[in-house]
Amino acid sequence: MYEKEEVPSLSTFVSGLGLDKAAPSSEYSSNIIVKSLPILGRLHFVKDRNGILSLTFTFLYWVYGTWCGLVVVLLPHMRDKQASEPFVALYVLCSVMCICALFRAATLNPGRVPLISEKDNIDTSDWEMCDKCQRKRPKRAHHCRRCQQCVLRMDHHCPWINNCVGEENHYAFMQLLFWAFCLSWMAFWSLMLHYWYYPACITCDKELFIFEHEKWLNYLLLASAIVMLAFMGFNLIGQNMNLIMSVFYIKHSIWFKYLLVLMSLAMGLFMGAGLVDQHQNLNWESFEFKHEAWFTYILTALAIFMGIMMGGQLIGQHFSLLLDRTTLENMKDPHPDISTIRIRSEWSAYREMCGSGSMLFWLFPCRSRKVLRPSYFYSNPV
Repeated sequence: MYEKEEVPSLSTFVSGLGLDKAAPSSEYSSNIIVKSLPILGRLHFVKDRNGILSLTFTFLYWVYGTWCGLVVVLLPHMRDKQASEPFVALYVLCSVMCICALFRAATLNPGRVPLISEKDNIDTSDWEMCDKCQRKRPKRAHHCRRCQQCVLRMDHHCPWINNCVGEENHYAFMQLLFWAFCLSWMAFWSLMLHYWYYPACITCDKELFIFEHEKWLNYLLLASAIVMLAFMGFNLIGQNMNLIMSVFYIKHSIWFKYLLVLMSLAMGLFMGAGLVDQHQNLNWESFEFKHEAWFTYILTALAIFMGIMMGGQLIGQHFSLLLDRTTLENMKDPHPDISTIRIRSEWSAYREMCGSGSMLFWLFPCRSRKVLRPSYFYSNPV
């Protein structure tokens, strides 16, 4: 006897084609964790392994910059009455603001498109349906495959904060760029003073663990720094190749890129020659060469790289704000028709991004943002 072959049903066929997708019943993607904590408020976190590793590396990068800049460079010179206390306090302020901005950018809701019902009284006639999450969204919203949700006015997904940059957290991302830029150049100028102006440390304890084992610590850090420099360099090139800097930049973008490459090479050669010269002139029995030379060399390289990278990102984001364009829009259409570009004033662009409130608090990471445009406000934000 032959068994009767089972014929697939119509429902099975429809399911296989993916035509039976139901509308989402939950506000949040399965890839998103939302927790409400005392003082910190409601936190939004993406469950992405690569993103978590990148965010952890970013945090460790900040830890090293803060620790080396303070413990190895500034505090010893402050004890010797060479570095001023206000300068050290400013370095600490930039470091604290930087980590607060990183935390805010990584845990704020980037602008999740919520479920809309008729009770919300929101005009969705010009909205479109996302074919991935089956959720109605405004035209400038974009579906992120990492977060598995649609984000309002999504700029890009940044792995270094493990979060999207969108309508609701764009201001926090700009704060992170600004404070990271300030911290990098504070570290750079501290190191320049350390190399060429401050005398050798007198009161330093030569028996500390960090000075006894600096060689292997720095070898490990150097290896991780090389990996990060290469990865971040390719990521930065990929982002900035598609940024529209201005109407003039649209026409002459290739020359800006050539100039940036030449400036980077010149800075690298200049700093490399300076460090080699300093290394050759060191007294092999001096405290500086034995205990902190490699720490400061690595911090110098990281400070220059981060300063250039954050500065480039700040400039790119600034002009994108003025042109009211996102990174994704620039990638989709890197050379738009100039006649279609509307340049906004700096005040209106930043006011829209930062929301209402005093301009004095725009750079404060712990502030909340109140939107200006009602069409981007929803009754149940994360």
